[in-house]
Amino acid sequence: MTVEICVEDLNQALAAEAAGARRLELCSDLSNGGLTPSFGMTQAIAEQCSITVYAMVRPRGGHFCYTKAELAIMHREIEHLAQAGAAGVVFGALTADKQLDEKATADLVKRAKQFDLQVTFHRAIDECNAPLTALDALCEMDIENVLTSGGAAKAADGLSGIEKMVQQANGKIKIMAGSGVNGSNVRKIITTGVDAVHMTARRVIPPDTRLDMGQCYAPDTYKLQELFDALAN
Repeated sequence: MTVEICVEDLNQALAAEAAGARRLELCSDLSNGGLTPSFGMTQAIAEQCSITVYAMVRPRGGHFCYTKAELAIMHREIEHLAQAGAAGVVFGALTADKQLDEKATADLVKRAKQFDLQVTFHRAIDECNAPLTALDALCEMDIENVLTSGGAAKAADGLSGIEKMVQQANGKIKIMAGSGVNGSNVRKIITTGVDAVHMTARRVIPPDTRLDMGQCYAPDTYKLQELFDALAN
């Protein structure tokens, strides 16, 4: 069972590796669902962590229907992330009517493969009006993983949807469960047959400035250990 931990910075990445994670998903701005990380952060984590690093490719928050200009940015970001040392990239593209944007996705996959990057299609699939149809199309592309909560807000509430995706994928693509995964529910979630689980483990550090400059986070080592203990039992 692959455990992927979503992180924003080097401290979180090092803590995830020490706890036993096998893969990192690196993002910036998790408060907006995760955006493309900087070149410098990606490079530092790739250099200092021995486990696999996948990096988010998402130029803004909000919906997953991208303009031509935004897709061009994403293509450029894929190149930069590869140069920074990422082993994989994470993205998702939909049409305005919430179907898989097959052309945009295929073009992004082709770009990633030019740099020998692996690919995860993220939870944009949970926004699809026809997720199983989208999954069929993704299985025909050179994509390694699909991250899903089964169409629910939290993976623990979308078990039937996750199980259907596992069955439909039939080994053609790896299904990874994410959103709200923790030590208390991970055993139930993996009964769906998923190949991997995905979680975020961080805690807020109380602010020490008078200015409102946003939140600062630290690794939640207790939450990480709780997950790995649950999987070991």
